[in-house]
Amino acid sequence: MLRDHLPCEMDKGSFHDVLRYGGVMSTEGTLLSGVTRAISYDDSGVKASSLADALCGAVLGAIRGRSRVGCMISGGIDSSLVLAALRKVTDGPIDAFTVAFPGGDGELQKASTVARSLGANHHVVPFDIPDILRRAEGWARVSPYGRFPYMAVLEEASKKGIEVLFSGEGGDEAFAGYAQRYSRMLKYKRFRSGRWLASPLAFLPGRYGRYMAILAHTGTFADFYAWWQSRIWIPARNEALEKWNGSDWMKAMMGFERTVRLVDYLSHLQCYSVASRIPLEFPLLDRAVESFSTPDNWRLMWDGSTMYGKYPLVEALKSMAPSEVVEIATRPKHGFSPPPMDLWWKEGLSKLHQETLASPLVELLPKELKDLEAGASRSKAMLYATALDAWCVGKFLEGSQGG
Repeated sequence: MLRDHLPCEMDKGSFHDVLRYGGVMSTEGTLLSGVTRAISYDDSGVKASSLADALCGAVLGAIRGRSRVGCMISGGIDSSLVLAALRKVTDGPIDAFTVAFPGGDGELQKASTVARSLGANHHVVPFDIPDILRRAEGWARVSPYGRFPYMAVLEEASKKGIEVLFSGEGGDEAFAGYAQRYSRMLKYKRFRSGRWLASPLAFLPGRYGRYMAILAHTGTFADFYAWWQSRIWIPARNEALEKWNGSDWMKAMMGFERTVRLVDYLSHLQCYSVASRIPLEFPLLDRAVESFSTPDNWRLMWDGSTMYGKYPLVEALKSMAPSEVVEIATRPKHGFSPPPMDLWWKEGLSKLHQETLASPLVELLPKELKDLEAGASRSKAMLYATALDAWCVGKFLEGSQGG
């Protein structure tokens, strides 16, 4: 479809968004000029007596007529809850898929315990970085960002004949799950009266200098987000951020994550879904489920050190799963986050970056990316993530041009 029907000219502003934030910061924009995107959520207005009932209803509607059902499982609250709902509504087989990242942090065992406790067939999908990078060119032609864990699982699910794959994505955005992010945001806002003191300290090396730079520019929500979330600094102002300015920063952050960042993420996962011919379902974003989300005044959930946004999900899980699942799922974890980017760089990304430097995209790259050296450094993790996205964009554009 890209080769035959869609315009191939890249939108440079959207590409700058990708370099800065890892995605297009517009609800409808894409990398291609003249091509828009839209995500529609279920708006049936169905009411339910409890979150558990709402979730079971959403899951049941998605599996009708399908005999092979799969679920991505990390062992965290979101995916465990979705798997528990699946088990509640069907006596048939359920295949659970977990990505095994390098390093072995112990989460694989937790996911295995959750799958076993809920009667699912557990499958481990290895995530070997050199192998993933070899397969990545084909994946990047489908979607221009490196959401590779999903594509690896979808390919494995396709081999096993899975007809629909469920995910817990959206739980953090819909139920205020990014506790550390929100707490840090409120702390910056609390100390913004000292911006003039932070400005001269922004030249300190490492993360402390970055923190001071963020604080020095924390005048409005848009200023804060632009500095805090950016991976590289590009002077051009992002107009999409301006509309979220307001006195209630918590509400602005929640709205932006839910309406912009999540839509951007899901649009690329849906591209993978179409390419693999396996429908992806996100039941935590069902309107009936979201109706049990936290109040509009998000600060009521904040006690100075802890966010209680996922409390409704925890209570629902307690009513649907064994205690050992609840205990595992409520522990802090990283979920489907990929390995550290300095490992990617060392395992082959540095060579792929040379392809980007030899492509027409090099004219749009900031000096920091052009000057990246072959040796890996943990302090440059964000630059390596940006380099991966830039390489994926290059391969995507080659595909859209029939290259």
